[in-house]
Formats: sequence, structure tokens, C-alpha cells
Amino acid sequence: NPRHEVFCGARWSIPGRPADVKFFGYVVGLSDFQGIYRVQSASSEGAVGEQQCLTGSGKRVEFDLQLDVEMERINQTVGCKVAVILNNVTFTEDHFSVHKSIISGTGLRLQVIGTGISRGSEVEASIQWAT
Repeated sequence: NPRHEVFCGARWSIPGRPADVKFFGYVVGLSDFQGIYRVQSASSEGAVGEQQCLTGSGKRVEFDLQLDVEMERINQTVGCKVAVILNNVTFTEDHFSVHKSIISGTGLRLQVIGTGISRGSEVEASIQWAT
């Protein structure tokens, strides 16, 4: 179903304002072609990246999502990177930054959220931590 989409990425709250939620990651969904999926970066700041396509099967797409968090910079921001990796090759990557208070406070949360999926349907996600 083309309405089925999955968001994969980082989510965080602004310290002292828990209702102020920000996110950055990718929205993955079916394209108009069988076995071809569209991937597009998305952010709570309204920035949307260029749509790209990757292959999968008729009902399944597999990829790795990499979230990198860098050291704090002199301007009190922390650089982050989210990347989609397919067959051990970086398919796409995007950078964003957060204030250091996010990392020392509520932290970044990795989220996988299905949208447009009917009750009783499932999104299967496997998560492994790499050190």
C-alpha cells in the first residue's frame, strides 16, 4: 500500500520543554513500481531531502540505519549523522546538529514509527548496536 510509510531516525526533546519534540531521519515507503522503495530525509524543521529509490522485494525492504554522534564543538553543538546503508555501501547520509544540553539531558532516541498502517498490521524492525 503506497500509504504505508516508516520513519527511521533520531528524536529528542528540548530540556525544560518536554512537549517540544524534534526529529531527523528518513521516511521510507513504496514507490509506484513493484519492489522499488522511496527514501527521503525528513526533519521537524521542515527540511525535506530529495527522494531516492532503493530496491527490495514486493513486501519487504532491508537496510541498515547508522546514527553517529560526534564530540561537542566549541560552539556547544554536537554534530550528528544519519545514514542509510545498503549491502555495506552508504546509500545516503545527512548531517544535523543538536545543542550539547540534548546529549547530557534527555539524549537522542532512535525511533522506528509506522504511518498509514491499519490496525493489526505490523512493521518488523531488527535493532543491533555496533560498538
